Amino acid sequence: MTTATQPPVQDKIEAIKSIATQIYRQYPIDTLGNLYGRWQDEKEFEDFAEYEKVMKKGVGEGCQFVKGTKRPFGFVVKITHQGIWATYQYSLNAKGEFLRKCLKCGKV
Repeated sequence: MTTATQPPVQDKIEAIKSIATQIYRQYPIDTLGNLYGRWQDEKEFEDFAEYEKVMKKGVGEGCQFVKGTKRPFGFVVKITHQGIWATYQYSLNAKGEFLRKCLKCGKV
């Protein structure tokens, strides 16, 4: 039962989707592309944790940086809103396009 003080679950889900979209639109894609190119050149010599630190800087408030990923190259965040959460993956594909996907349902 929904009360006046607590929004329905669908409203919470929409709020999470909105935060996910905001990250997608505002993340500095050039930074991720540059990191990917550098990682391809230096992966034998550099620690991936240093790349994760840079990826994390681009993630705004309202979410938790979970980890960076090498394949696909990108990162995973957990977005929490009023007691519910979703995990999203943001990555670059082979064409250099920035993608996002909900890891729970597989949708963008």
